[in-house]
Amino acid sequence: MNDQEKNVDREDALRRKLEALRREIAAVDPGDRVGRELLEELEADIHALLAPPGATTRASRVQPTTRERWERSVEYFEATHPALTRTLAEMLDLLSGGGL
Repeated sequence: MNDQEKNVDREDALRRKLEALRREIAAVDPGDRVGRELLEELEADIHALLAPPGATTRASRVQPTTRERWERSVEYFEATHPALTRTLAEMLDLLSGGGL
């Protein structure tokens, strides 16, 4: 498998995981304004990450604030939504390898 094929496989795997995270977020009832805002920000980040290469929104995928937002979400939902927290932490690890 050449480097281009590896990148395509990695992108496909990342896309599937982001779609799964999107479904998980949709099922969460945050219970308060702060939680709702964090989930809305996560949804916007996922939308940007899933944008086709070269799309304007995809340029935002490596902003330093994205990682900080995801880390803040992990901390915020840790006690109330452990499954979401695990998924977010896994995605942070995955995305860290890609420059997030």
